[in-house]
Amino acid sequence: MTKKDFTILGIETTCDETSAAFLRGGKYLLSNVIYSQIEEHKKYHGVVPELASRAHAAKIAAVISQALGEEKIDCVAFANGPGLPGGLMVGRVAAETLAHFKQVPILGVNHLEGHLFACEFEDGEVKNPLG
Repeated sequence: MTKKDFTILGIETTCDETSAAFLRGGKYLLSNVIYSQIEEHKKYHGVVPELASRAHAAKIAAVISQALGEEKIDCVAFANGPGLPGGLMVGRVAAETLAHFKQVPILGVNHLEGHLFACEFEDGEVKNPLG
């Protein structure tokens, strides 16, 4: 396998969105699926952590399935903080389970660092690669 063929599935469940993205070669964003919980929390005028955790648990499998499809993965990454503890736990357990069944490594990623690196993508491709 070459670096350009390396694939990774990233899972994000830090607050009120459940998302998964599929990346090839550290450079090409092939899918990005997001389930927003805005409607669930709107009536409370803010995010309710327990409701967020339950929504993550209810939607994580479908979000991952839609993002990944039948593609092969070489690694699973997940947001390991900062974020709401319940949501982080759902994402971690989903990532650990998928990594176990696919027999691939798992990688915890800092949520804030992920936001910084996401700024490098434009139209599904890295426009200004670091290094």
